Amino acid sequence: MDEQINAFIASIRRIMEALPTDSKNIRGTVTEVDEAARTCEVQPLGGEAPLPDVRLVASIDSEAIGGVVFIPKIGSAVIVSMLEASESEAYVTSFGEVEKLIIRFSEDSFAELSEAGLSYKNDELEVNLSQDAHQLKVGDLSVQLTADQLSLNGDSAGGLIKIKELKTEWNKNKAILDGLVQVLSGPPIPEPGNGSPSALQASLKGAVAGKQTGVLKDSIINKKVTHGDGDN
Repeated sequence: MDEQINAFIASIRRIMEALPTDSKNIRGTVTEVDEAARTCEVQPLGGEAPLPDVRLVASIDSEAIGGVVFIPKIGSAVIVSMLEASESEAYVTSFGEVEKLIIRFSEDSFAELSEAGLSYKNDELEVNLSQDAHQLKVGDLSVQLTADQLSLNGDSAGGLIKIKELKTEWNKNKAILDGLVQVLSGPPIPEPGNGSPSALQASLKGAVAGKQTGVLKDSIINKKVTHGDGDN
């Protein structure tokens, strides 16, 4: 057991000895942010000259695609560390307030989170969640939700049909059509004056012979997709 403890202590000592001994930390305030370059400018609290191009990530290489980036708020407090005490190797190690969090998985896949909302994109999938609206887009299909409206692929085709009201109005028209068909299919109606059977009735009777008015059945309703007026 003593040998294992001694080996562990020795490994810790080697790690500590490998750490740079001339690095330093500076407290400061963020004065500028370059989101594209993934750097910021920091004004040290001690009154020293501003520190430009302070890294927000481990690498600011333009060819580096993936990674997590914290975008600090202007005026927020940060702690800046410098490798080998060199200002050219300065990077933010602690953030006071964050404006945005960016997670990039690949060139076409990333997520952004901020107080304004959340956005995510991956190939044909796109999700945008904000305080005013939520939107989901997959290829050419889209769904958008606001406080008072749900839109499927936009709103150019108008609103969804209220099937109960449609059936009520349909039944009114059907009652009129059924009445007309009953008259046309009934006994001949004599024409005024000569008493001959109505030629118009005979013509219309032939036109509707063998035909029936339709019935708006419940089978046309897809009960797995429903909507309402927001009452419940």
